[in-house]
Amino acid sequence: MKYSTGMKICAAVLSIVSCVVCLTGLYTTIYFYEQGFYRQGGGNYYETYSCSNQVYHRADQVGWGYYPASCDDLAQEWDVQEYQETMDPAQTNFRFELYDQKGKLWSASTYNGENYGYHSTLYYDLYDSESLTYQPDTIRVEAYVVDPLVADDEFSRQAQLMEKLVSVKEEVPIIAAVAGVMTIGTFVYLLCAAGRKKGEEGIVVGGLHRVPFDLLSAGMLPLGVLCMAIMWNCGYTALETGIGFTVALTGLYALALFYIMSFTLRCRAHNLWRGLLVCRTYRWIKAKWLLLYRNLNCLWQSVVVVSGFAFLTVIVGTFCILVYDSSVVLLFWIYMLLAYLALLALAVIFQLQ
Repeated sequence: MKYSTGMKICAAVLSIVSCVVCLTGLYTTIYFYEQGFYRQGGGNYYETYSCSNQVYHRADQVGWGYYPASCDDLAQEWDVQEYQETMDPAQTNFRFELYDQKGKLWSASTYNGENYGYHSTLYYDLYDSESLTYQPDTIRVEAYVVDPLVADDEFSRQAQLMEKLVSVKEEVPIIAAVAGVMTIGTFVYLLCAAGRKKGEEGIVVGGLHRVPFDLLSAGMLPLGVLCMAIMWNCGYTALETGIGFTVALTGLYALALFYIMSFTLRCRAHNLWRGLLVCRTYRWIKAKWLLLYRNLNCLWQSVVVVSGFAFLTVIVGTFCILVYDSSVVLLFWIYMLLAYLALLALAVIFQLQ
């Protein structure tokens, strides 16, 4: 069964899918535990990171959306239509009160005493055009999320999704554990089946595994960096963060799976080091230089050898001077260079005789 190409493909797909399920379940379980959904009575949406992060995002739109001409003149430079669409109480469950540097409530504030499930106070800097400086904590935003959620917006959608997930909170860790076992099992199977092919004896190296391992590593590095970038820039809400982490870690797992399989296959075929591009280049240069060297007479062979040692001496001596800044090292470098020149002169004399 391990020689079947179809079985290997199915195992690889199953391994990646089970990895997605495992990571999603693990993230969800940790998130529910941190938010207290496994405690007696459970938690509620207003106490979650999803709600608070979304509130901070909306409050930033309010707090950083004001650029007054001076500290005595609070002006609004938002597009009116955009403001109405994003902050209209009929369109969102977010409410706010905005106070200027004098503590005066801005007339366009949307909170009118409704019941709320979440409240936070945030402060923002105000730019003073006269002194050309920012005055810290001069604009205060009181942010609220109404209770109950009456508008169809990101708050209500997140709450509905949270309610559905909480209904299966006991099953999520079990599913994650089963998926983790499947991931490990398929991973081990793929490592054991690497290089095996039906009807072929021994280890068969084909496809991308023929690419030099160092070149393959260099090509996969940007993909790994891309996955890391997705992981650390995956949104404001817990849902967006969870999706970003799952996608990034799944991508890293797929890359690691292929990379380790390729490494295992090359080790089994005993061509890991011989197939490196660096080693191939070294062998090619070595063969060319040996061919050239053997075609030279004794004099020029001596010149090549002595010049090579002199070049290495110059490199090592220069490095030591830069690192240690010692006159002794400089003197040693000069003596060694003179010794090599003397050796070269002797080779020339003996060749002429």
